[in-house]
Amino acid sequence: MHGLENKKSINCGRKRIAFDPEVIKQVDLRKRTTLKDLANELNMAKTTLWRRLQEGLLRRHTNAIKSTLTDDNKVGRVRFCLSMLDEHTVPHDPKFKVMYNVIHIDEKWFYRSRGRQNYYLAPGEEEPYRSTQSKNFIEKVSNGFFKFQY
Repeated sequence: MHGLENKKSINCGRKRIAFDPEVIKQVDLRKRTTLKDLANELNMAKTTLWRRLQEGLLRRHTNAIKSTLTDDNKVGRVRFCLSMLDEHTVPHDPKFKVMYNVIHIDEKWFYRSRGRQNYYLAPGEEEPYRSTQSKNFIEKVSNGFFKFQY
């Protein structure tokens, strides 16, 4: 009886799909927020990109919006807070005005940007910087804000 021999050839199995991480940099950031979008832009399978992510050939970056308030915005915020104080209680025991007669109606249709956004970046690529005046109040498109006082 002959010894057991390995009959597999050296070049077997599925061939590795070529991937150049530098190609990612040419895709617009808005089209790199999900693996599916990036795969569509690169004409690749989503699972192929997932494997390259696991191998470290691309990286996921979570980006939060930074607030960029001007000095006028900061002064305006302080003035608004001070206007909500009851004038009779200010010197010794400051209290806020009773606001039972104020109604705020805010129609939120959709935000111009998300507060937190994932991006897929090439190794060594600079992380994107996003900013708004306030990260709690991201600018909305087709917004209607009304304040009624009776």
